[in-house]
Amino acid sequence: MKLALKRAGIINHAGCHTFRHCFATHMLENSINIRVVQHLMGHADVKTAEIYTHVMEKNISAIVSPLDSLMDSPHYPSAKSSTDSTVADMDIPHS
Repeated sequence: MKLALKRAGIINHAGCHTFRHCFATHMLENSINIRVVQHLMGHADVKTAEIYTHVMEKNISAIVSPLDSLMDSPHYPSAKSSTDSTVADMDIPHS
């Protein structure tokens, strides 16, 4: 454990459960379905896996619209021009 911490450049105290928690959180941040995380972590109930969501990075400007990825698909090569905007380009009013 100490060698793994040293190789990772982690200077804070950490244990096996820290790595487990980080592993699950990173999977969720990378859009892995929470049911898959639940299974991989060995949780019987999805509510237990939901504890990893409270520390996820929540950067709304990084969200990509499924329509943007559809437009970038090889099946629609001419559907998107360089003047088209993405979700990040939209001026969304804040309440």
